[in-house]
Amino acid sequence: MAEKGERRSPTSHRTPGQMRRKARSPTQNASPKAKKARAASNAARATVNAARKKAGKPKLPTTQHVHHKKPQRSGGTNAKGNLQVTSRKKNVSNAGGKNQHNKKR
Repeated sequence: MAEKGERRSPTSHRTPGQMRRKARSPTQNASPKAKKARAASNAARATVNAARKKAGKPKLPTTQHVHHKKPQRSGGTNAKGNLQVTSRKKNVSNAGGKNQHNKKR
């Protein structure tokens, strides 16, 4: 039902108030901490892809993750010697429950 007499959009079938609430969704606007962590992960992947390109290999497939031998939260860096390519399943299981993908649902 339309809120406060607002008319629904013909394409999305939501009122302007409902669309504003949806835009503030925590999944779309991540916290600064999450954005920083994601940027660090992307930088690690870029480092590995640059080394693969130099060696004449293709970019990593999306099924492969970049594992940090010494975790970044413990002072690890994105240096080539600290990175290791692993499968998604193995990388997530290595986190020991400290990874968002390991949460019980």
